[in-house]
Amino acid sequence: MTDTAYVNTIHEGNNKARELVKNHKVLVAGISWAAGFPEIVADAKKAYPDAFVVEFDKQDNALDKLELQKSFRNISDHATPEIFVNGKDLGSSEHIFELQQAGKLTETIKKALA
Repeated sequence: MTDTAYVNTIHEGNNKARELVKNHKVLVAGISWAAGFPEIVADAKKAYPDAFVVEFDKQDNALDKLELQKSFRNISDHATPEIFVNGKDLGSSEHIFELQQAGKLTETIKKALA
């Protein structure tokens, strides 16, 4: 892959990530088998049943898996899992895990939706 093609791929991935965030009131992004991710998804769906979930490991091709994950990291500046509510990043992965473990993630998402 040439440098130009690589830059274009990154740009396209960032745009795709931004569009996904823009088009969904609640979006959860992460790796399906990661510790705590299923619980985070469940809490998000309790807060907003139509929460959209992006599982990087279940994308159709290897490039999408890697580039989409990098793109979400580029737009949020932190690692997964990531939650966006009304287009805004809910916080770092550490913050998300803390909220989930304290039983406050659903409530936090509901407040962010208000």
